[in-house]
Amino acid sequence: MPAFAKDCVIAPVGSPRSSTAAALTPDRRTLLTGSTDGRLQRREALTGQALVPPSVDQFGWIWTADSERPGELLAVNESGGAEHSSALLNLADGDEICSASLGLGSTQLALLIKRDGRLLLGESAVVRSRKGDPIGLSTVQTMPLPVNGSGELCWYSKQAMIVFVPAAEGQSPQAIIWDSTRGVQRVPPPPRRTPVRASALSTRRVVPRRAGRRAPPCAPSQHDAHACHHPHRSAVPRRCSAADGLPLRCRREGVVRGLRRGARDGRRAGR
Repeated sequence: MPAFAKDCVIAPVGSPRSSTAAALTPDRRTLLTGSTDGRLQRREALTGQALVPPSVDQFGWIWTADSERPGELLAVNESGGAEHSSALLNLADGDEICSASLGLGSTQLALLIKRDGRLLLGESAVVRSRKGDPIGLSTVQTMPLPVNGSGELCWYSKQAMIVFVPAAEGQSPQAIIWDSTRGVQRVPPPPRRTPVRASALSTRRVVPRRAGRRAPPCAPSQHDAHACHHPHRSAVPRRCSAADGLPLRCRREGVVRGLRRGARDGRRAGR
């Protein structure tokens, strides 16, 4: 992002309708703000102990929370306004805000709350002045999610959001979609791909058959249980013998051909 080209940042985000941008330092202690078009200079807007990834609304306000200050939501203006701490969050003692995200209209606020190891999905409405400045939040409505640990959430439509939960040790990452019309839906993890070992058939070299070239005698595995579909040119082919366990019909035809050839040679010798 051009606003933080000279900085090492994480979780960069921009506004849906303006050039406002925000990001965190790698230690998650400082919130940096700026703009993608150079309209605003880069500045350190907020400091904390463990800030969550920021979210920028269409009015130029940057929202975040500090994991070390449970139940407290922070909003900072892009132009350097004073820090706003919302005290209207009706969260229980010890609740930790893991992620916060503004909807497309910047009127709905989604929160991912961690309570006793379980994740809750919270939703609140942002009360604004005529200029678009946030002046309060409505009562937070919470709903339990079927996952544990911590994660992040984001809106991907006007009525739905998705929650990402990183993979724990020995488990796969999880994703949950919440839709206002369909409720909670778990996204199945991608199937694990197993390597395919090379077989003799796949590594066997195929030699193209030349025109006018006699076909080689068939192998024992190529014989049918009832008949041999390969026309032998000799009485008993080298690779086709009684010791190979060939079908009876294949061996009988070889013997008959040998007898006929012997009789024909005898008549010629008698002449």
